[in-house]
Amino acid sequence: MRTSLVLAIIFLISPAQAQFNRGPTVVVAEPIWKVESSDNFRVFHDQEGDYGKKVLKLADEYREEIGKRWFDEIPKFRTKCDIYLQTSLAHGSATRIDYDNGQALTYRIDLRIDLDNVYDAILPHEIMHALLGAYFERPIPRWADEGLASQNEPKETQEKAKKILLESKTRFEPRTLMTLDDYPRETELFYAQSIMAVNHLVRLRDEKTFILFITDAQKEGPESALQKHYKVDFASLEKTWMAISPPVKVISRGQ
Repeated sequence: MRTSLVLAIIFLISPAQAQFNRGPTVVVAEPIWKVESSDNFRVFHDQEGDYGKKVLKLADEYREEIGKRWFDEIPKFRTKCDIYLQTSLAHGSATRIDYDNGQALTYRIDLRIDLDNVYDAILPHEIMHALLGAYFERPIPRWADEGLASQNEPKETQEKAKKILLESKTRFEPRTLMTLDDYPRETELFYAQSIMAVNHLVRLRDEKTFILFITDAQKEGPESALQKHYKVDFASLEKTWMAISPPVKVISRGQ
């Protein structure tokens, strides 16, 4: 019998989509789905020809590539991760994971296929969210979740994030960023700083060390884990970020 079911909507809008104005949404009837399946994914689509098979192959390739880059062993899904290829959504692409009693039970990615960067940016972003759910079997802090997923997009995503951060007159202090429970009002700044924070820490060590850092941060808090894996604390991180681009306003917890 299931108890204390937690439904975590891991991802709402990819940075690949978030920085562009969304047009009006057209509500359409649920399509009659065709299904393509592998050991790890099921792709639901209503496209012609072998479109679904190509997306399935790409998803498997991204899982292999991303999994080897970030984890000692590629995380295994308890059930196949479902990918729905959508031409109309009320929001951007999204990954939803159902958790129960310390386990990730189901995975669903809704992928907007009407965007130009859907397969080189958004799909690997969403697959990383699913892999993180499979590995941690619980939601991880928003900044790490989004920052990690965005590292698997093309370099243009990191370049855009850096530009936003350099031009911004506002900044989250490290303690605030790393302890946010949900997406803040300053969405664009949050994505940009999360992406660059992950990028900075990965450059200090490597990808797999960052996963160990997040594992320990879940147990003992982010500052203790920072000191353990990177020999830095919140104050030194703040000095680093201030040196890059001194903000006019720093957002601290409670603001």
